[in-house]
Amino acid sequence: MRLITAICLLTLIGCGESSPNPNALMINTPEPEPPRLTDPGALSELPDELAYLTEPALEYGRFQFDDTIFDFLESATPQQMEELAAVAERVRINDHYPDVNRFLDKHPITDHEQTACLYFLFLVLDYADLSFEPPIE
Repeated sequence: MRLITAICLLTLIGCGESSPNPNALMINTPEPEPPRLTDPGALSELPDELAYLTEPALEYGRFQFDDTIFDFLESATPQQMEELAAVAERVRINDHYPDVNRFLDKHPITDHEQTACLYFLFLVLDYADLSFEPPIE
């Protein structure tokens, strides 16, 4: 009984197995996902033909650093990958990427958090090897 009481006491004061061991190997755990923006902000000014990019930008454009993008892509569900592929295909078929770039020129990513999401959506597409530009003829 004394042993159990001692173990419980040591655990409560931070000396048991539950306390971090500075000599233990660090396990590389993925960073928590960045929060999703809900306000479209400047994206509400997208031309009508590009409005379909708003939701994917807010959802996937929040991954804005190489590590977070790759972590997301490694854990992405088939449904998420299908959604990204559909977005890339729609941009490619309609040749919308130049229009996206013109929009980003007018709404710099340094001034608008939401347009940064649009920019990073295309980085996610690129890192996922999803083509969004029409083939060169």
